[in-house]
Order: sequence, then C-alpha cells, then structure tokens
Amino acid sequence: MKPTIVNAVLAVLILTLGCSKPVEDPGPVKKPTAYTKLFLKFTHNVNGVDLNATDTIIYENLSGNIYSIKNLKYLISDVRLNNFNYDNYQIGEWHLVDVKDESSLVFEVKDSIIFGDYASVSLFVGFLEEQNKTGEYPELDNLGWSWKPQRGGGYYTLQADGRFFSSNVDVIPDPFDIGLGGNKLVVTQSDSSYVANEIVASLKSSGFTVPRGTPVVTIEIQMNVNKLFESTGGAPNFNLDTWPTGLEDNSAGSSALSGNITAAFKLGEVTYGLPK
Repeated sequence: MKPTIVNAVLAVLILTLGCSKPVEDPGPVKKPTAYTKLFLKFTHNVNGVDLNATDTIIYENLSGNIYSIKNLKYLISDVRLNNFNYDNYQIGEWHLVDVKDESSLVFEVKDSIIFGDYASVSLFVGFLEEQNKTGEYPELDNLGWSWKPQRGGGYYTLQADGRFFSSNVDVIPDPFDIGLGGNKLVVTQSDSSYVANEIVASLKSSGFTVPRGTPVVTIEIQMNVNKLFESTGGAPNFNLDTWPTGLEDNSAGSSALSGNITAAFKLGEVTYGLPK
C-alpha cells in the first residue's frame, strides 16, 4: 500500500475515533431478582366460627361467661419466618390490627422474602422491651395507643371490649373493657416488681414453602378470640366476672391474659397471590 493511501486510512480512523462518544461506566451489573412480595392477612374466629364484632352476645368461654366482642385491636411486631437452618427472616415493622377496620386486616410487608422452605412463623404481640418506649411511634400516640406514663410508659398490646353475662341465668349484661400493655407487667402489688411485657406467639405447625419464581405470597394468621380466656399451663382461666376491667392495676389479671395470648394465634392458609 502506497504511503499516501496509508495516511488517508489513518486519518479516517482518527477522525472516526475522535467523533465517537466516550463509553459510559454502566455500574454494577443488576442480578435477576428471585424474591417474593409478602402479605399477612389477619382473620378472627371463635372456636372456628367467624367473629361477629357487632356486640351480639353469642359466645361462651370456659369460665361460663357468655359474651360479645364490640371492639378488638392488637399490635404485632417483628414477625419472623424461620427456615430449617435456624435463620430468622425478621420483618422489622409493626402493624396495628383492628377487627372493625377492613384495611388493617391485610399487612403489606415492605421487604420481600426469598423463595424456599420455611419451618415456622412467630411474632411478637406488642413490642420488644427495648422498642416499647412512649414517644417512639407518634402515629400510635395519636391513636391513643400509648400506655400511661405513671404505669411505666410504652404502648398497648391489646384492647377488647363488649358485654357479658356471668352465666346463662343472667338477665342484665355487664360491660367489660380489658386492655393489656405497657413496657412492664406488675408481678405483685406488695413490692411493685415488674417483668417485661414481651409476648411471643410461636405458631404451631406453621411450616410453608415459597416456590421459586412466586411473585406474591399471602400468609393468613388466624386468631381464635376464645383462646384469650383459656389459660395454659394450669393457671385459672380468664374470668370476666373477676377481671372485667382495670388490668393496669391487677397483676393476676394482666398476667393471665398475657399468658393466654400466646396460644390464640395459628397459621391459616398460605396462598400464592394477592390477598382476597
């Protein structure tokens, strides 16, 4: 090739390269996601019958109280999905359930979960002790969910009210209004000692699977309201005649209700799609 031709080719190459756009750094390569959107759906029943929260006195507990549920609210936090390697997938959010508020019965979790087999589900009813501090959650403060500062502060765990007959021969119902909460529970009145109000509900037989490629999974968490009145471990059942209200100052009543809550929840249906 003659020098003049070589020079012409080089000139074209230089001109072409000089006019091309600089290559931009694309940054880290995005890996394909294999995560699943999670919803928690809360349902309520009384020994298998859907809860009728209209203050109709139709339910009976083991203490012989015939009662209604007019209002029922409770707070859950730190739901944990445990796999077979004993690793906890912790949902670091709280959620307030109100049986009268349809929108509160479905909890859309912000973070996604990975596919695979899960051995069990557990949750805290209320907050962990270090999280249970008045003023930490302005939204709950505005809803009146704060516990009285003179009682140690913190937030309610559960509130329920309605009416009840002491027995089937009663003719005039009595009101009840039970509220459990605060950072600590009274152990004894005499020495004012306390224990942390931490209620862990580990759902029995709560294993489930999220197949690979599942875009959405909905986990149903069922609450049997009658279990709130049924003791575990040989303690007396929760009797509305004895503890219709004032659990803030009643160590026996608050401890009984706290112990019962752990058995009130169980895993319901696991469905692969949006909650219905």
